[in-house]
Amino acid sequence: NWGVVGAVIFNLPKTGPQTTNGSATPSPANGSLDVAISATGDDRAAGGTITDAEYFLDTVGPDGTGTSITPNRVAAVVSLDATLLASANPAAGIHVPTVEGMHHVLVHSKDSLGLWGPTLDIPLPVDLTGPGVDGAAVAPDTTNGVLTSPAHPGYLVVSATITDPSSGGLQNAVTDAEGFLDAVGAGGTGFQMIPVDGALDTSTESVYGLIPISQIKALSNGLHHVYVRGQDSAGNWGSTFPMNLTVDKVAPVLGTVVGTPNPTNGVADLTLTASVSETTIGGAEFWLGTTDPGAGKATSVVFSIVGGNVVATVPLSGIAPAAQRFNLRVKDTAGSWSKAVFTTVTVTRPNAIFANGFDLAISPFGWSSVTGTLAVTSAAGIPVGATNLGLQVTLAGGASNGLRYVTDLTPVAETSYHASFGLNANTLTSGTNAGSVLTLFEGRTANAQVFAVQFHRTLGVAPVNQIRVVFPRSTDGTFTGPWVNLPAGNHSIQVDWIAGPATGANPGSLRLLLDGVSVTYQTGNTGTRRVELARLGLTAGVTSSMTGTAYFDSFVSTRFTLP
Repeated sequence: NWGVVGAVIFNLPKTGPQTTNGSATPSPANGSLDVAISATGDDRAAGGTITDAEYFLDTVGPDGTGTSITPNRVAAVVSLDATLLASANPAAGIHVPTVEGMHHVLVHSKDSLGLWGPTLDIPLPVDLTGPGVDGAAVAPDTTNGVLTSPAHPGYLVVSATITDPSSGGLQNAVTDAEGFLDAVGAGGTGFQMIPVDGALDTSTESVYGLIPISQIKALSNGLHHVYVRGQDSAGNWGSTFPMNLTVDKVAPVLGTVVGTPNPTNGVADLTLTASVSETTIGGAEFWLGTTDPGAGKATSVVFSIVGGNVVATVPLSGIAPAAQRFNLRVKDTAGSWSKAVFTTVTVTRPNAIFANGFDLAISPFGWSSVTGTLAVTSAAGIPVGATNLGLQVTLAGGASNGLRYVTDLTPVAETSYHASFGLNANTLTSGTNAGSVLTLFEGRTANAQVFAVQFHRTLGVAPVNQIRVVFPRSTDGTFTGPWVNLPAGNHSIQVDWIAGPATGANPGSLRLLLDGVSVTYQTGNTGTRRVELARLGLTAGVTSSMTGTAYFDSFVSTRFTLP
């Protein structure tokens, strides 16, 4: 008889132990240091113990042909540790690869049942190329040992952009940056560069560093160098990037300064020219008189260096006409100011006062103000042209009549005033009263007439247009000039007025020119009178019986000569 069947459970593992928790340190690697490989062998699932382990570099071979790893103990769970030797380590063994790119350390373990487990892939990036400097600068790059960065007083600022290149398909973060002054030291011994964004965590970083001016002050005059470099996360220091730094503690020296033109003859700018001991000039300033405001506190001016001279342009606007002392001082690019030099120049006002061709059709037509009803039309252009405009003044007669003129407030206490304008009296009349007179143009103080041009049209069968001048004098009363016939059509009217005594080499005078020909000239005492404003149009004398239209154009006023 057969007895009862007995049974037992028999486990037959088919898979070897697991290898987990792999790491490579440092990673990425650059071959300068040993790389520690670490993993965990685990055979708890099979119920055995770990008896052996091995690794392969990049390519897996047959079981048992790799580089052996001795477990730290015989147990179900063990620590597996190995070392890849630094590239320069002469000892026998497996070394860190010398080819850039991603490599793989493949580790697996064997248990007491004789089974090899699956391999664990531990990535090992190898980067042998340090980051490069895309660009760098030191500011200021020329200093006298005192001049520093406006943003960081007391320091020179070194700034750079550093990028780690792609090496074997790998690009790592920039993790450090440093700078050197004149002599480059070992990696990590330079002055610290700081990331602009506060963290070194990307492959491209903008960084800056500070050099105390006390270090610069101790340097000799001449050319020096600042160097910058970066380090990536693999530990590679890149090549240094050099920058020039010029130390110049010698101030520039100016020679005799000459001002032109002298007198200025009304030009807008004065040119100051002086020889200078160096060409690296970074600024120039001027001031008037004998009180020095201090270096860097005077008025900056535009300048150039021409043939060993500094040539500075001084605007004369706002400078009173008189014999003025002009002081000039320059600063080199290192920040050192020269001693001042000076010259005396007789300043006269610019010739031009005001010009207007009535090109703007919107009131006040480019003038200071308008009084009464005026218009700018093409019919009033002198000469008449498709695009030429002029001022049209119209009197319809009756109660609607009134003053109609434009005002220029540009003159400033002028002692010499010259003006010209185009005039076509057209159909304008001076009314039915034979004694009526219209004022067409006048120069005035704030509240009194200085000179005037008047208009009259005779009555009768063949009326004639006429003009004359009025010349108020400080003594001897007002001179009223003779009437001068004004033929029909376009004419040029010019007035030349000068303040002065009644007699002498430069007396006060008034001249009227019609179409370039002098028709009236009178002298007199006008020493106290000044032109402060000018009016053009129908400025005085309008009555209700006056009618017609007149045209004005191309007004120009100057201080010395008309163009």
